[in-house]
This record gives sequence, structure tokens and C-alpha cells, in this order.
Amino acid sequence: AKKALQDMADHGEPVDITAFNLVIHAFAFNQKYDEAISQYGQAKRLGVTPNSETLDATLDACIHCKDAELGVSIYQECVSQGIKVSATSLSKMVTLMCTQAFIYLERMKKLKMIPLRGCYFKLVKTLSRANDPRLEIALEDMRAYGYATSTHMHEFMEREEEKRDLSNLV
Repeated sequence: AKKALQDMADHGEPVDITAFNLVIHAFAFNQKYDEAISQYGQAKRLGVTPNSETLDATLDACIHCKDAELGVSIYQECVSQGIKVSATSLSKMVTLMCTQAFIYLERMKKLKMIPLRGCYFKLVKTLSRANDPRLEIALEDMRAYGYATSTHMHEFMEREEEKRDLSNLV
């Protein structure tokens, strides 16, 4: 598919943005993160104007390769180009930044340090708000360090779940 897009551009044929985005998604899905990022970088050469779906596909690659710095850079580039961010884009940014949180938590564990209770509380709230599947991992980790989930935290997670349920009905 990547070659087909290149051939189209080489022959002066317009490259469809949806096809372009699908190639990025396919690379990200198949753990070819460098290829996904490289494809994003080919937009101008292929005559494609990135859109919010391009941003989302590229952020997926950044999330999976745990490169928050690159993701932030791409996000800022897209915003500066006038790409309208979506709830999906912003949720992916939350996920991307949470990825960094887990890296630092793992580093603390290796150094035999105990993460502060507040960092877990913030992480749990952020993961809950983003409906991130790593929420359970963070809760288990938190409990392993002897930190109990407060009534306030349970109420917060329940409210976030109710919000998601309501938004799914609309």
C-alpha cells in the first residue's frame, strides 16, 4: 500500500488522505512504528494534507513505541498547521503522557524507591478519565505499595464511568 501511494504521487495522481492514514494505522498496528512515523513525514512529498485522523494514526505509533517527546512534537506540528484536534486526539495525548508515567514508575521500582501516594492518585484519575485499560494495572500497583483507594477516588472513577455510559447513549 505504501508503494502504491508512492507510485500514484510519482505519476501525478492524487493520493487519498484516507488511504494515507490507513497506511500509517497499518504500520502502527503491526508494530512498525518507524515506518508509521516515516509515512507521516512523507505527507508533503505525496501531496497529502494531514488531518485529525492522520494525527490520531501517528499518535498511535508514538503511544506504542512509548515516545512521548515525538508525539508531543507531532501534535504541536499538526496544531500549528491548523489541524483541528478531536476528543480522540486529546485522549491519545493523555494516553501518551501516561505511558511516560509508567516508565518512571518502573524506573523507581528498579531503584527500590516507593512512589508517592499522590502520583498514583493523579495517575489513576487520569487513566480513569481517559478510560485507559491500564487503570487496573495502576490500581494493583498502588495497592502493592500499601496505598488504599479513597472513597473520593472510588466516587471519581464511578462518575467517569457514568459519563462514558451517558455519552454512549447519546
